[in-house]
Amino acid sequence: MTSSTARFRVRSGELEIEYEGPSDLVESRYSDALKLLQTTPLRAEAQSQEARKKAGRGGLRVSVISEALDALIDENWFKSKRSKDSVVLELQNRRVPGADKNNVGVSLDRRVRARKLKSIKDNGDWIYWID
Repeated sequence: MTSSTARFRVRSGELEIEYEGPSDLVESRYSDALKLLQTTPLRAEAQSQEARKKAGRGGLRVSVISEALDALIDENWFKSKRSKDSVVLELQNRRVPGADKNNVGVSLDRRVRARKLKSIKDNGDWIYWID
């Protein structure tokens, strides 16, 4: 007498369901798990607050700002010289989360060190551009 076992794991946001057992029971448990996931609302706001708490110092721990800056560079948005304030305003207009002067400044400085951007200090404000 042989018994066949099966297992599955389903994740959605914070909710994770894993089950292992006889294959005939796994099918019914899998459909029950999918129904549970469909009826459970995602709590995006709670997840974002938790991410902010875990971030601790500095800004968000995802590369949202870096990716947005790379997109601006690829679009040749920096062909004309731009101040840090104008970059922050553009990112905020594009609805980039966490786009404040400090976070954007750090990302801009990284782009300058990587030689993707050029910068100069003009009357106390940093100006960024590409050739």
